[in-house]
Amino acid sequence: MEKFPKINKVLIAWFKSAWVKNIPISGAFMKQKAMEIADALGTKDFCAINGWLKKFQVWNNVVFHALCGKAADVDENLCKDWTTRLPLLLAGYADKEIFNMDKTGLFFVPSQIRA
Repeated sequence: MEKFPKINKVLIAWFKSAWVKNIPISGAFMKQKAMEIADALGTKDFCAINGWLKKFQVWNNVVFHALCGKAADVDENLCKDWTTRLPLLLAGYADKEIFNMDKTGLFFVPSQIRA
């Protein structure tokens, strides 16, 4: 039985909307989002630990897979503003400090990117 059904209900709705958009989601990101939801709902005794995440995955049939290739491409409409934003983000860095990482297995979690 779920101990925090409200948190789980909101989190699975968020997860489904992010999944449809091919947004990469890690377990750590799910735990962070669950804590944000718990705070928003005023739940004080919730802690998104690994055991909770495993149970959440079982309850909701959630499996994490690596996205790669064309199936993982981001919708071009979501990226149109990057031609203006990217130079602003890179302004404080030297060229030798900027790397192309499209062939790695690393993903940035969207809520951690600050613009």
